[in-house]
Formats: sequence, C-alpha cells, structure tokens
Amino acid sequence: MSTMDRELEVARGAAKAAGQVLLRYYGSAYRVTEKSADNPVTIADLESNEVLKSTILGAFPSDGWLSEETADSDERLKQKRVWIVDPLDGTKEFIGEIPEFCVCIALVEDGTPRVAVEYNPGPRRALLGLEGRRHDAERSARCTSARRAIFATRACSRAAAKKRAASGNPTNRTCASS
Repeated sequence: MSTMDRELEVARGAAKAAGQVLLRYYGSAYRVTEKSADNPVTIADLESNEVLKSTILGAFPSDGWLSEETADSDERLKQKRVWIVDPLDGTKEFIGEIPEFCVCIALVEDGTPRVAVEYNPGPRRALLGLEGRRHDAERSARCTSARRAIFATRACSRAAAKKRAASGNPTNRTCASS
C-alpha cells in the first residue's frame, strides 16, 4: 500500500456515501436557494458536504478543508494538506433532473494534487486519481483514467500558484479559493 492509498480509499468511500445522500433527494421535492445570482444550492449540496467533511476529517483530523459549501477559514492556509471538495458539482443539472452531476474530492499536499475522486452516483461511475498512477473507473467501461479528476486539481494548484506569485506570498502552498 502506497502512502496515499488510505487517502484514496477514504475519499472513495466518502464520495459514495455523499452520492447516496444526493440520490435520496434526486427527483424529489426540495427547496432551492441562491448563494448568489445564478448560483443555486439545495439541501442535497449541504448534506453531502457534511457527510464528506465528517468522513474525511474524521480520518484525517489535522488536514485542511476547502469546500464550495463551507465557509472558508484562514486555518486551512496553515495546513500542509488540504482537501478540496465540491459536494454536488452540477447543482443545476441535479435540479433539472439531468443525471450529469457528481461529487468531487481532491487532496492537495504542499500545493501538489495527490488524490482525486469524481463520483457520479446515478450510473455509479467513478474516476479515481492517485499521483503517479492511473486507476480504472468503477462500474463503467467508458471511464478508464483519472485524468479529468487530476487535471481539475492541477488547475486549482496552478491558479493558486499564480495567486501566490501575484500576492508576493510564495510560501502559501495550498490551493486558494478563487
């Protein structure tokens, strides 16, 4: 087992559990609010976020946390490792009952993406990424690499590096929110 295998397994399990939360709400009646103009949020987003946070930080309590559905904290900037999540990527599709939404999870360590999971609970399709290794997707012959998930975390890392350079703070090596 490599040093990040446990992190990948925890992230995969958390994504599946959060996906079950999403499926409980999918196609049913629920209240939709707006975080900002044209930026909806549902109870499914919030409950999925809580499942992810309790599962991941329960396993790795000293890690930082950055989520689309959690208030950001400067504390995460002090952490070597930060979990970056979107508990319901594709909220508009979810609301419209279009089955193209997913749970996204990434672990960034010292500014480098190490682990990534993208899980669509409808077709139970997962893309798994572990730095330096490819993983076959689960339950889907069409998804055979984790490139999309890893690219997403790399893009975040590149954006954070540009932000650090622009701010004159090259020591902050975690992904910053935009």
